[in-house]
Amino acid sequence: DMSATNFALVTRTQGVLIYSYDGRNLSLIDVNCTLSSGGFSRNHISLSNDYVAFVDPQDKTIVQILEARTGKKANDLQSAIHHDANIDLVSLSKSRSNQTQTKILIIDEKKDLFLCSICPETGHRECELKKIGSHVYSAAWNEEYDQVAAISDCRILIWYQTNSLHDDLFSMASESIDCPGIGKNPRIANFAKAAITVESNDGNKITTVISPVFETIHEYLLSN
Repeated sequence: DMSATNFALVTRTQGVLIYSYDGRNLSLIDVNCTLSSGGFSRNHISLSNDYVAFVDPQDKTIVQILEARTGKKANDLQSAIHHDANIDLVSLSKSRSNQTQTKILIIDEKKDLFLCSICPETGHRECELKKIGSHVYSAAWNEEYDQVAAISDCRILIWYQTNSLHDDLFSMASESIDCPGIGKNPRIANFAKAAITVESNDGNKITTVISPVFETIHEYLLSN
């Protein structure tokens, strides 16, 4: 189960239920097959204030994208992302600085990391995947800003500006931090403001503090 600002999501064997916070069942998303008793893996489904995205249970190279409120295909939006490898993780994020834009983060079975953005108002209705990393074990959105962090080998990678994936600023506003001793199969447990918490398989946690400069810039942009 998971939630966004406007909706809550519950997975069941018969599909995905979307609720409002006053308890109304807004939609039932039929996935065209019977899910296991646990429903979707948490890594295979994601909810934003506009959309729900999930890895197709019958073809794990496809991510389905539907309107959260109706559970149906959005008229102004590509309804699926087709990839050339099985997808291990999908994660949505509503842009804080551009409320018409939603971003999608994907890690595939080859441990490659991709980003794409959807902005129907400007005509970007199709998701063009941009590969931004390899050997990636875990990735997460910042809870407050349009930033992404990932773990690759023994490094933490940060992209501080994800609103435009195809200009020089995207690659320039990035950083790689050595993080030895993070253990086996590490994952990003939390990315809030300028702090990234990494958890290893044995439960050990390491928190890394990143540059506050971009946090200050984001705060300024959001307030103006």
